[in-house]
Formats: sequence, structure tokens, C-alpha cells
Amino acid sequence: METIERKAPLVQMLSAAAKGKADGDALGRIREASMDMGKDIHNPQTRYLMAQLITYAAQELFAENTQYLREIADTKTIGGNDAAEFYTDYDEAFAVIQAENASTPRWQPARKSIVLDTFEIASRFRVSGYDLADGKADLGQLTLQAASRMEEALAGKIMEALAASYDGTNIASPFYGEGSGVVTTALDPIIRYYQRFGSVNLLGDIEILDKLASAGDKDWRSDDMKNEYNNLGYLGKYKGANAVALANGYAKDGKTPIITPSLLFVVPNGEVSPLKLVIKGDMLNNSGEVLDTGHYEVSLRQRYGVGVVYGKVPMLGVYKNTGD
Repeated sequence: METIERKAPLVQMLSAAAKGKADGDALGRIREASMDMGKDIHNPQTRYLMAQLITYAAQELFAENTQYLREIADTKTIGGNDAAEFYTDYDEAFAVIQAENASTPRWQPARKSIVLDTFEIASRFRVSGYDLADGKADLGQLTLQAASRMEEALAGKIMEALAASYDGTNIASPFYGEGSGVVTTALDPIIRYYQRFGSVNLLGDIEILDKLASAGDKDWRSDDMKNEYNNLGYLGKYKGANAVALANGYAKDGKTPIITPSLLFVVPNGEVSPLKLVIKGDMLNNSGEVLDTGHYEVSLRQRYGVGVVYGKVPMLGVYKNTGD
């Protein structure tokens, strides 16, 4: 059976079109290929090739848009039939000041492991075969919408795992703080605590990240910082910590944000991060034709595992905005 290579030029063009970076020639070739496929949508081979094209482009776009997760989470990429085991070390090491030749108290390394369960994030859409044939359907836009909804679902799952890891009582100062807006006397000690372990990330919705900008004196902002704020809607740095806005769309009601806008999580970088992320296998797909309407349907699925693992102390800080 004929196939499309993952790095085929048409895949790269569709991915670029979804990102708004394709030139006129590439857009023309995508439109032409889409129209040809639409005219032959009843052919199972054609539907298979279109599913491959959309899947490869969506996977590339999805991977690029979620690259930041690899920096804020302890991440492992595994095969479709494998399982990922994570280890969390308990730092029991110590040193003492003692008299010469005295007997030194001993310590030994300790660690615990966890194997994360995996789940699927899926996006299923249909498009009219007639619209494809007439050039009215935009494959780049469809690919972008599918990848974006999957990114939002993953971000929501990560925030759900982070929020579930604390209940308001198991994390206290210096790991937890709250206030109306961003109260620096409550947030800064949390950040300073984790900065002693290395680089730190502040994860949250753009709404609470925006409030970080107003927590300091605006008079000291440089032109570069003002431009960054105007471009992003928030500042990418706050007192040495990286501010990371998680993709946050709306639930099915179209009004409720997927991620709770009032929570800000303080997470160390890399392997010391309590946030564990598994990327399992490649993006999968199913496709078919809806005979009674002439629609083409495709379902994209990517398997993930998400969890939060604490060691001796909770390597996760939480700040809650109690105001508007």
C-alpha cells in the first residue's frame, strides 16, 4: 500500500501552513493535493494517505507547541508497548563537623519509584468531501485546530495532576502561599526556596501570569520588557524564575477555562521536578467516510502519562490568588 513519508515535502508544507509560515507556492500545492484527495475520497487508499498526511503534520505541530513541557517536567519518551519508571531521590546526605578521628555518623541514598499509567488525548473531526474537492476546506486550519485542542487537553491534565497533588493542608509555608492578586511577601519566599535547587518555572494561566507584571514597580521596566509584555501579555521572567503560560482554552460550555486561572505552580526544572511526563509512541489515527453525508472523518490520538511524585519534601510550590 502506498504511504506518505513522515518528512515528505507535503507534510512539511501542511505543518508550515498550520503555523501560518507557508509561502504561496506551498499553499497552492496543499490546496491542489486536498482537492485531488477530495475528488477521490471514496477510495480507501486516498483516505489512508490523507489520514497519514494530517497525522504527521499534527504530530510535528503538537510536538513543537509542547516542547516547553520537556523543560519543566521530568520527561521520558517510550515505545508504544513500553512502560516508563521514574525515580525520586530522598536527599539523606549530610556532613558533620567533628573531632579528628571521631566516628562519623553514616547516611545512605534512598529513592522510590513509580510507573505512570497512560491515557489517550484524542481529537476527532469531520470535513465535507465536497468542500475538499472544491478547495473550500483548509487542511492547514483543521490540522492547527486539532493539534491546539489536544495541547489544551494535555495542559489541563497536567494542571489537574498538579492541583490534585495538594489539598490545601499537605503543603504549607514555605511551599504554599496565597493573597489577593500577587502578594510578593507570600509568593517570593516560595520561589526563593526552590531556587536553591536550581532553575525554577512558574506555571499557570495567562491571567495570573499577567498579575506578576503588576507585582513590581513599572517604572523600572526597560523598553524590551514593555515590548515583551505587549507581545505575550505577561513577562517571561519574574525574579529569576521562568514564567510559562500553559495553553488554556475553554471547556465545552465555551465559558469555563480548562485550567483554573487562580493557581500558580512553582516547579523546579529537569529531573528534580516532581512533574513526570511520559510520551508513549507516535500519534495514531483512524479515518473513514460517512457514506450518507459524504463527509471524511479522522480521529487523532496520542498516548501520555502524567503524574506528580514527591520526595522527602514537596518539590512543588503553590500560590493561590484569592481575589478577582
